[in-house]
Amino acid sequence: MIPPPSERDGHDVHQRYEVISTGKSPGLGNRRYYGYEEALDQKVIAAFADAGYPIEQHHVSLVKGLYEDSLQIDQPVAFAHIDCDWYDSVMVCLERIVPHLVQGGILVIDDYESWSGCRQAIDDFFRNRQAEFRFEHKSRLHITRR
Repeated sequence: MIPPPSERDGHDVHQRYEVISTGKSPGLGNRRYYGYEEALDQKVIAAFADAGYPIEQHHVSLVKGLYEDSLQIDQPVAFAHIDCDWYDSVMVCLERIVPHLVQGGILVIDDYESWSGCRQAIDDFFRNRQAEFRFEHKSRLHITRR
């Protein structure tokens, strides 16, 4: 189960979490909501393999845990896809990833247009950093370090 939203998330996020927490949230394409999967890591491993990228051959590591407990960066970052919905999770990712983002490095923000908490975290984090980054609204928000 995903962690609950915080007071920094908007009403939309709290409503969505309420549905998820009932155990009755539908998933994409009429499938089961991924957050209810017992062995989600195995589905992710299978998806990589089905796409032709078995994780053991492509240096992919899956790390279980909350971002604040498990996301540690000690190398330069060229690309990061941030897909974690709520304010606190997005902010932790930004605080840990952006200092390591190389010039020309790209962040793809999955939920900027979808969830108020994500949008607020992005807006708060980049409020005084606009000159350092280029922002492009494509299918998702792309942020490139200048």
